[in-house]
Amino acid sequence: MIEFFNIRTLLLVFGGTLLVSAVSMACYTLNRKIYGNFRLWTLGMGSLSLGFLLISFRDLIPDLFSIVLANILVFSAIFLTYMGFTHLSARPVKTGKHLVFAGLLSLVVVPCFTYWVPSVDARIVISSFYALIYLGLIFRVFIFQTPAVRFRDNILLVISLILLFVLFFARGTFYLVSGSTFDSFMESAPFHEMVLFSLILLQFAFVMGLMQLNSQQLEHDLLEKERRLKKNQKQYRQLVEESLQGLVIARDRPARLVFVSSPMARISGYTPSELKNFTPEQLKGILHPEDRALFFSNFKNRLAGMDVSPVQQYRIRHKTKGYRWVETYTALIDFDGQPAVHSHFLDITQKKEAEDINVAMFKILGAVTTARDLNDLFQTIHESLFPIIDVTNFFIALKDPQTHTLYFPYHVDTADDDFLPIEFDSAKNNSLTGLVFAKKEAVLLNREELRKREANNQTWGPLAVIWMGVPLVVKDKVLGVVAVQSYTDPDLYTRKDLEVLSAVSHQMALAIERKQAQEALVESEKRYRYLFSHAPAGICEVDFEKNRFFRVNDVICKFSGYTQAEFMDMKPLDLLTKKSRDRFKERIANLAAGEPETKDIEYDLISKQGKQLTVAVTLDFAHDDKKLSHTLVVIHDISWRQKIEKEKIKAQKLLGEQQKLALIGQVAGKMAHDFNNILGVIMGNVELMLMDHDDPDLQKMLKRILAHTEKGQYLTRNLIAFAKNQAPRQKYFSLNQKIDLALALMKKDLEGIHIQRSYDSDLPDVLADPGMIEHSLINLLQNAVHALSKTETPKIILDTCVREANICLEIKDNGCGIPESHIHDIFTPSFTLKGGKDVIGAYAPGIKGTGYGMANIQKYVHQHQGTIEVTSVLDQGTCVRICFPVIEKQLTAEEKEKIAGTAIRTGRYILVVEDEPDISGAQHRVLSQAPCHHQVDVAADAATAMDLFDQNRYDLISLDYMLAGSKTGMDVYRHIRRINSSVPVLFVSGNIEFIEAIKPLMEKDRFVAHLSKPCRMGAYVEHVNQMLAG
Repeated sequence: MIEFFNIRTLLLVFGGTLLVSAVSMACYTLNRKIYGNFRLWTLGMGSLSLGFLLISFRDLIPDLFSIVLANILVFSAIFLTYMGFTHLSARPVKTGKHLVFAGLLSLVVVPCFTYWVPSVDARIVISSFYALIYLGLIFRVFIFQTPAVRFRDNILLVISLILLFVLFFARGTFYLVSGSTFDSFMESAPFHEMVLFSLILLQFAFVMGLMQLNSQQLEHDLLEKERRLKKNQKQYRQLVEESLQGLVIARDRPARLVFVSSPMARISGYTPSELKNFTPEQLKGILHPEDRALFFSNFKNRLAGMDVSPVQQYRIRHKTKGYRWVETYTALIDFDGQPAVHSHFLDITQKKEAEDINVAMFKILGAVTTARDLNDLFQTIHESLFPIIDVTNFFIALKDPQTHTLYFPYHVDTADDDFLPIEFDSAKNNSLTGLVFAKKEAVLLNREELRKREANNQTWGPLAVIWMGVPLVVKDKVLGVVAVQSYTDPDLYTRKDLEVLSAVSHQMALAIERKQAQEALVESEKRYRYLFSHAPAGICEVDFEKNRFFRVNDVICKFSGYTQAEFMDMKPLDLLTKKSRDRFKERIANLAAGEPETKDIEYDLISKQGKQLTVAVTLDFAHDDKKLSHTLVVIHDISWRQKIEKEKIKAQKLLGEQQKLALIGQVAGKMAHDFNNILGVIMGNVELMLMDHDDPDLQKMLKRILAHTEKGQYLTRNLIAFAKNQAPRQKYFSLNQKIDLALALMKKDLEGIHIQRSYDSDLPDVLADPGMIEHSLINLLQNAVHALSKTETPKIILDTCVREANICLEIKDNGCGIPESHIHDIFTPSFTLKGGKDVIGAYAPGIKGTGYGMANIQKYVHQHQGTIEVTSVLDQGTCVRICFPVIEKQLTAEEKEKIAGTAIRTGRYILVVEDEPDISGAQHRVLSQAPCHHQVDVAADAATAMDLFDQNRYDLISLDYMLAGSKTGMDVYRHIRRINSSVPVLFVSGNIEFIEAIKPLMEKDRFVAHLSKPCRMGAYVEHVNQMLAG
């Protein structure tokens, strides 16, 4: 028995038992919740087991392992056990001094009593009392520093600690007092065996106590966590119930709410029990129609585990307050073993309203720069208000300070379309808009208040059931009123809506004021630019600092000859002569010295062509920091004044001569008429005498008398033509044929002269007086014949063509020509270079001129709206070019296209009064055919015209002044105006006397217009169309 239970075997068994306990504790840590102290106890138990196992192999292994290392492991085990207990204490423990103490014993004391002073008893005493010290520390920590551990629940651990303390105390004391040696230790095996056996039992009790203590800690922690959980649940529920956010938990299949917090009643208007009892359709009903699909899609996707943003915004219908904006914070949770959606609902209606208001104000202010005009701005204001207020019936009213009326530049209304300006009387307040203007404050009127105002005649248009208006105020000035109203919902607007509309009204007023200022500035700039460009004077702007032009108009370019680009590269003073330049510099110096400014001063300007112009210059200076910066220069070309002065003198002389000639013409006309009668008697008797007498000498004398009588007749014909101021009798005829007729009449005079004709075969017929044209041709041919009187190879070239919508005739000769100094005098009445005025002998003897031929030709040409040009080179010949406008008998394709492109009036009833059949026929064709398609009546005389007017209702009268018979177009006009004062009357006449008389008539009668003959058919149709258009 003693052999079996020897010391070595017991140490081995004790070490093995400790190792099994350590392994058991390690396994316990793997399958149970443990704390850091239990891990330290496990490590301590393992270290102690290794130490005793090493001691059991004494004499088998070196002392370094069996004694030194074994004691180090034992000391470490005791230290780790103590450290495990310190984790139970609320006080922190400094481990440094314990480590130093254990290390000193292990590395110094034990090796000393092993190698230098070998003593088993000393080692046993040291280890025993080391254990006693730490058992005391453990007992102190366990009993006094761990209030959470109850003493009565750990009796086994306390007893084991006490017994271990007693055992180690007895063992250490025994070896300290007895003084036994290593041999006596070997001899007292039964005692040691009993001690080791006791240690084994106490070790088992100690391990069980540690496990019980760990379980106790777990139970304590669980109870503490349960207590904290209940407290947290209470706090969370209190937080949920008192929070601004509503909490809901929702499941699917079917969709329903399984939990609803109390704040949801405030957010939705429904109690939590009502919401939990909602069917899926009812839940769908409280969502805004535009948000339902998104809400349920996110709900199902989240339940399916898909990635969905946790934060969303929706609109839900409050039980009593309409739709409200909510923001949700959503997560997927497990609720009663099933997946559910946990959502927090936050009412963000006010936030959204504030955002919408800010967005609206931003859009309104932004529209100041983006809107094209005020109407576009009003449209943007209307659209910007849609998200924050119902603006189905909306208008903006502004006040016209000149007329004292309220006008409505923008309005949208479902029941009222009468938004004409209304009178504004702040005292009467006879309109809702006027009430807001007068009170200068926002107004909200309900149905009863509106009915009272209607009874007092203080409303306009259909009566609304609720009306809200807000003044548009800028700097205490009311610019206008913005108003909304409803004809169906008396609760559509609240005081809150009034506050919202008032909040944005200031931005609206600022935007309108700025846009009005912009439009006024643009209009002012537009007017300035228009006046700048279209002013009859030259205008330019000069930058004094850069000494450059920076803007010029076309007028100054026209009379100076410079382009705008050339002006930009010039210095302003370069335009002036040296004398004017010095005067201008002197003027600027005087202005800088503070002398009074003189507005208009005359200067001499040099044009691009080098021509000197006299101009009147007006300067408007601009100053920057009391320094001349730039000026606006207005330049009037007054060179014409000098010309006018010269022409005035010339005109006065000419007037005197014309008055004299007029008197002569009147006398000559009467004398020519009587003289023609005398010549007629002489010519008749001379012709009879020629028939009755055969005497050659007598016949020669009689023929000489007859020739001079014919010359006298030609002279009187020119005098009569000059004296008369008759209007042309116009007809269409061939100019080529008329030239041939004149050549035939002049056949005798043209003998010996080569005639070269170059006619345009496609020459249109000319609309003119045939007699006047024939008279002109004969005069021109007669002049050519006279000019060729000394030419050896006389030649006359006659050329006709169409040039730039004109029928042109050229008569050229290679005769004597006209001196350059007299080329401008040939149209002067009574001027001639023939006969006694032929100082250079250009004409053959006996050729004389009356001086009235070219004057008559010019008068005839001008009466037909034509032109005449004469070019001549002395001793080389003369060319006379006459051009008449092409007057088509019907509209050209270009004229038809041009008229069709305008807003032409068709299908009207027109009376044409014209005594010339060719003209009336052409007018009838162009008016009755495409594109006009008018119904046309034609009258050739005044009586017929007045009869037709009395019988029919015409839309326009086309009236000639000169008519066949004793009555003129003015008689027809007076007859028309006695019956109808507003029917348009278009006078078509070339009579000079009438042209002068029609001007005051047109000033009195705005339904009268005049078109001078001859006129193109396109111009005629345009005038008719304009008068029909009013």
